[in-house]
Amino acid sequence: MSEPEAGKVSVVAVATKQRRVTARLPGDVGLALRSGEIVSSGWYLASWYGALLSAICDELGADESCVRVLAREAVRHDFATLFRVLSLVVSPERIVANAVKVVARYVKGGTISALEAKPGRAHLRFAGFAGYDRRMWADFVGGMEGVLIAMRVPGATTEIVKGGKDGDDACEVVLRW
Repeated sequence: MSEPEAGKVSVVAVATKQRRVTARLPGDVGLALRSGEIVSSGWYLASWYGALLSAICDELGADESCVRVLAREAVRHDFATLFRVLSLVVSPERIVANAVKVVARYVKGGTISALEAKPGRAHLRFAGFAGYDRRMWADFVGGMEGVLIAMRVPGATTEIVKGGKDGDDACEVVLRW
């Protein structure tokens, strides 16, 4: 987790960036987002999410590491209390091994397999995620990092060991702590 930490940004700056990002979005995804048709309980094409992440990176003038930081910080912020409480009774490897149940609530299709989940290490395989690009994989990895940070796991690292690039429908990630 060696990327720079998310910095403090004013609400006005965020609102301005948000308007610029939505203005960048092409076609149906841009129309749907600008008109308010997208809702949190809806299901949307992976390509729409990819377009959103690409627009964010373009607006920030950054590579996919910015998506990783944003995902990590979002999970850390939104679920900090939940994961702190869980860390009192559930080990990190148990949380990681059950990631499939959590991801299935947000993503249709694709499978997640825990190839290994033992104290200090987990190896996950994501397969069948058609249309994914490096930004979307960075989002997954950042979310996993956010979980480990929220659980206050010291010295946690993540590494994509296979796949996870533009056009890859699979990715393998090793987490260590």
